[in-house]
Amino acid sequence: MNKYELAVIIDGNLNEESVNKIRQELTENLTGYGATVTETKIERRAFAYPIRKQREGTYLFINFYAPPTTPENLRRDLLHREELLRIAIFRLPEKNAAQTNENEKTTSATSV
Repeated sequence: MNKYELAVIIDGNLNEESVNKIRQELTENLTGYGATVTETKIERRAFAYPIRKQREGTYLFINFYAPPTTPENLRRDLLHREELLRIAIFRLPEKNAAQTNENEKTTSATSV
């Protein structure tokens, strides 16, 4: 299982109830593909430039663990949704115990 982040920009004309419904649908899609959702974050922002003639939208970030095939299946499902202005799926790096211990040793050795 790999760690991923789904970043979606939702149409700014939708109300909070509709945004929560989309969040719930995306979470259900992910669990349907065998993913485990760990965190969700929603925030409303103005765009730096217009997207589909809109000046602001709602950003939705979902962190999850999933098999390697999940991102492509999810992307295929989401590309057809009109209310989603942008979609991005990122694979997040995993920090294992060995890397963490090595970084701590290096930091303590250089600070002495």
